[in-house]
Amino acid sequence: MKPKLSRFEVVALAVLGCVAALFLEIGWRTFWFLTDDAFISYRYISNAHLGYGYVWNPPPFQPVEGYTNFLWIVLLDVTWRLTGVAPPDSANVISLGLSAGTLIVASALTLQIPWTHTLRRYRVGFVALVLLCTLGNRSFLAWTSSGLETALVNLLVLAWLYWVLSRTPTATWVLATATISSLLALTRPDGLLFVVATLGAIALARTKSTNALRLPWTTLPMLAVPAHLLWRKSFYGSWLPNTYYAKTPAAWPESGIRYASSFLLEYALWFWAALGAYVLLRCAVRGGDTLQRISSSRTSRGAVSGGSELPASSNRAAMIPLLGVVTVVVHIAYYTLIVGGDHFEYRVYSAYISLIFVSFTWLLNIGQFSLRAGLALFLCFGALTFPIPWTHWALSQGRDTRQETQALFIPVAPHFPDSVGAYLREFDSLQAWLIDHLVCTRHQEHKIAHQWWADHVIPTREVGKTLQPNLADLPILSLRGGVGTTAWALPFINILDLHGLNDRVIGRTPTDPAQTRRMAHSRRPPPGYVEAFAPNVRLGPLKRVVIERREEAMTKERIQAIEKRWQMP
Repeated sequence: MKPKLSRFEVVALAVLGCVAALFLEIGWRTFWFLTDDAFISYRYISNAHLGYGYVWNPPPFQPVEGYTNFLWIVLLDVTWRLTGVAPPDSANVISLGLSAGTLIVASALTLQIPWTHTLRRYRVGFVALVLLCTLGNRSFLAWTSSGLETALVNLLVLAWLYWVLSRTPTATWVLATATISSLLALTRPDGLLFVVATLGAIALARTKSTNALRLPWTTLPMLAVPAHLLWRKSFYGSWLPNTYYAKTPAAWPESGIRYASSFLLEYALWFWAALGAYVLLRCAVRGGDTLQRISSSRTSRGAVSGGSELPASSNRAAMIPLLGVVTVVVHIAYYTLIVGGDHFEYRVYSAYISLIFVSFTWLLNIGQFSLRAGLALFLCFGALTFPIPWTHWALSQGRDTRQETQALFIPVAPHFPDSVGAYLREFDSLQAWLIDHLVCTRHQEHKIAHQWWADHVIPTREVGKTLQPNLADLPILSLRGGVGTTAWALPFINILDLHGLNDRVIGRTPTDPAQTRRMAHSRRPPPGYVEAFAPNVRLGPLKRVVIERREEAMTKERIQAIEKRWQMP
């Protein structure tokens, strides 16, 4: 059964929800931006509206999957078709709604933790603290917009954890976890990890006495995952998106460890880790059976919305939340040790920002802290998460030109007392290395970069539509920067993405080991490849697009021959 809330708690949660919604909207407007990469997805949607499907360049070019957010582009595509609102105008509004959903799930997850008798009657107050710290988190607010799928991923990850960590296995539970994990896999390829974990959780939830005929229909949503993989293979010729090959030439732990360390220092996660270590030690010394407490709290809550409880043993049921924790660890470890972090500011960790504060509340209950001690620890942790990110944000706001924000590095140590200088100099050192390698590039840089391309370099999409292609001599533009914004503005111009995200050949060309590795910017075209296409489009001054006439026309047959010659596995 659901946890009982008093009438006062219901009213308090309603008021809290309204206040949180107001602050979310303020934060969304404050950090509102569109990143150039988002327009890559919009280009694929545009070509689908032109009848070519989700392709970067229309035929005769071969299809390439230069996006990693299939469900997101479907959502934006359907929105455009139904409402007439194009992706650049709808994406951030949808992200705002998804971010609100994340706050709702975080609140529900906080209410579901195993509360002690001491703290239980103050749980609405702790929900308020969780929301306050989440809404005060700069990285959370940054990803309430952007035009990317991040807000959708964040909601789905937290929703999956809500069911796995706090709900008793039922038929409804199976349907929910199967659906959410499948949506995650359709949104981003790493969502496949959650599908595998869901299958493991379902296996743990079942026993020999389970009626085997009850489960098949609840797992039907998972059929969408193999269906999408088979479609990807048949349409694009690969099991993984082209961006995987372009961005991950090899494991990059030296970058990922710095990325994680920077996140830890910026948001004082050492305080969270210290509390966790203390609670574990305290439980070990007292002989407390923490796992049993978690398991009993799950069992006592029962079903959420109907469905008979699957007869899992208490030990097996207790392993389900543990599996959820392991999944999170593996997910974070993959991005940290293999991918090397992310090009964007803590984007791959943003799904867990609210969970950090929810889990902090959980630790306070498992450690059986008093109200005074619990509040003091929470407020101290929350206060420590504010100074560095908001100081950095304040210092960055005066930089609003492309020249000032390119490779934007802002040291914060000079703006704090010498007593914390060593800590902040270490943070600045990490940031300097990361940004030099195009890792963890900050919000302001991406915001200004897109604005600069749109305001000073390329024409509007309305003007770009007037540049109709010459089918006898196909126009081609080779481009290294601003690929997404340019591709959206010039829907009928074929574009060679020199970084390889949207080019199968460049995305798989081996990198030079002597070259400094930079996130998603290390691939280079093989000699002669770009020249074979004889690019004849260039961006001129005053937002002009110049299309030059070739001596030998670039025909459909020539393009097919070039792609066949340079064909990559």
